[in-house]
This record gives sequence, structure tokens and C-alpha cells, in this order.
Amino acid sequence: MRALLFFALVIGVFLVVLIISQRIRAFRAKQEQEDAHTQPEEPMVKCQHCGTHLPQKEAIVNEQGEIFCSQQHLELHHKP
Repeated sequence: MRALLFFALVIGVFLVVLIISQRIRAFRAKQEQEDAHTQPEEPMVKCQHCGTHLPQKEAIVNEQGEIFCSQQHLELHHKP
């Protein structure tokens, strides 16, 4: 009798864990899907002076087409 109760308890715990894990996976998938819709892809570029990556729309581009993260790095890059 005790073995039967123990077996039923093990199955019950397994089912609870299975249901919880399925709900967590569904929640994560929903979150990833929402994040994908809210964050549009934006090209990233690399600063020629420090190597920092930044969004292309925030970059400063000189006459030669070199990309910089700030005006200061643009000026420092061309100093002798």
C-alpha cells in the first residue's frame, strides 16, 4: 500500500513539474516574440579610433568615410 502511495506521489510531482516547465517555456517564447516586434534591427558600426560599436545613426562620418563614435575621437584620430 505504501509503495502505491509513493508511486502516486512521484507521478503527481512529475506532472506538476511538467506543467510548470511547459508554462515557463510558453511564457519565454511569448516574451521573445514580443521583444522581436518591439526592437527593430539597427545597423551597428565600429569607431575607427576606439573600436566601440554604436548604432549607425549615432555615428560621425568624416570626408574619407571613416566612422567615429564622437567628435573628440574624430579629432584625436587625425592628430599627428
